[in-house]
Amino acid sequence: MNKHQEAEVLKVYKAYFDHYIEGDVDGISALLDEEYNQIGSAESEVFFNKKDAIQFLADTIDQVAGKTKLKNRELKVEPLDGYMLVTDLFDIYVLDNNNWIFYSKFRASTLMQKKEGSWKIIHQHSSIPDTNAEEGENIAIEKISEENRKLRDAIKRRTVELEQKNKELEIEASLERVRARAMAMQNSNELSKLVDTLFQELTKLDFSLTACIINIINEDDRSNTVWATNPETGKNPESYNLKFEDYAYHHGMWKAWKARKAKWVYTMEGEEKKMYDDYLFNETEFRRFSKKNKTAFRDLDRYVASFTFSNFGGLQTIGEEPLSEESLDILARFGKVFDLTYTRFNDLKQAEEQAREAEIELALERVRARTMAMQHSDELADVATILFQQVKELGIPQWTCGFNIWEAGDKEFTFYPGGPDGKILQSCKVPLNEHPIFRQFDESRRRGDKLFVYEKEGAVQVDHYRYMHSLPGIGDMLQGMLDQGLEFPKFQIDHIANFLYGNIVFITYEPFPEMHHVFIRFAKVFEQTYTR
Repeated sequence: MNKHQEAEVLKVYKAYFDHYIEGDVDGISALLDEEYNQIGSAESEVFFNKKDAIQFLADTIDQVAGKTKLKNRELKVEPLDGYMLVTDLFDIYVLDNNNWIFYSKFRASTLMQKKEGSWKIIHQHSSIPDTNAEEGENIAIEKISEENRKLRDAIKRRTVELEQKNKELEIEASLERVRARAMAMQNSNELSKLVDTLFQELTKLDFSLTACIINIINEDDRSNTVWATNPETGKNPESYNLKFEDYAYHHGMWKAWKARKAKWVYTMEGEEKKMYDDYLFNETEFRRFSKKNKTAFRDLDRYVASFTFSNFGGLQTIGEEPLSEESLDILARFGKVFDLTYTRFNDLKQAEEQAREAEIELALERVRARTMAMQHSDELADVATILFQQVKELGIPQWTCGFNIWEAGDKEFTFYPGGPDGKILQSCKVPLNEHPIFRQFDESRRRGDKLFVYEKEGAVQVDHYRYMHSLPGIGDMLQGMLDQGLEFPKFQIDHIANFLYGNIVFITYEPFPEMHHVFIRFAKVFEQTYTR
């Protein structure tokens, strides 16, 4: 190789890089042989024909043109079996905010051949040094391993962060659905739907639950209205009224509510659970639970009751295993959401109570008006019919009704039975001291009870109707009902509202604790009627 050949080769080679830095793809294309191939420094920069290499340049040249400078260049040209090998070592600088900054060292090996009087580039191989490898090292295995470990740790941290953010988004979405359900309530009974929503949302957040409960606590009478999810699929949540009794669980719950504890957990098992189950399903409104549900709850090894308390009462979950601390925190957040929306529930309830009171007072006034319009004593039955019809119109379905009249010391009372429509039928005499149920009637009146509530089912119920069927007058009436295809109820609740001269009777298929004070008020009005 002579100086002239070296100058020719370098002129073409330098022109190639000048075109590259200027962004002149056509100029580069003119210098490449048709058999050109390339292995570049980028991962995707491997081409085995000129067409693909030029296309890549056309697609990416704007990333280089006007933004790159080559400095500290070392060029070497060597002949190689009819070819020229150009070795080029230099530093690349790139433009950053109007400042030229060092990017990397660069190495290029270019093979050139003279064809038809012109030097053409037939092959190029370029690379960027491994900055991890230090002097004396070929591959920086230890450094790369450390960087990989740090990268894995960073990925783990980032994964945890993303999981936490996703979890937080899930929780907020669930809270928002509870808020929306609470604000959509149009009447206080929709608290049932809110309980169902709570149960569904907590379950979505991986809470393992047997039941979800909203407790509305009344400090005045130490009572608790429990809105609980129904374990039976497809059944709506229901409410149950309980008193705080002499149980360790109730004492602890009352104390925790008074302290407004955000997190409180009570575990009940063994003999304590057995005694509480007996109380719950035999002495409280939870006796309305189906036999299947009662058995399922009794079969649980233990109750783990988790609470978050606030002004209205508390949210509660029941499961066999304790909630995690994270889950208790989430439950507390749900409690705060409901505490904010409880005002709406309370406003709805007060408005409903006012409307209900107006309905009751109107019904009572109709009975009073009919009483004052009486002209003869035999109109008593007409007034009683209106009374029972008014109670029915207040939404209280009744099996039957009636009133009883007797004086203190009497051994029998006069029974005025009412039909399903409230109309008073033929009266009859019933002994006060032959059957235990009627003895309790007499004892209740002697005690001065305003209301006596008695539930009958099973053998007691069968015996009661057998006795009633044996009595003159009423037995014929009952037989007539049977002849018409009617059946005696297998379960009934007698609401006996006492007044000065006897009592009025409302017989229902289900409890109506909210009507107890209303039955007493109707008895007072009927006392005025009977006095007239």
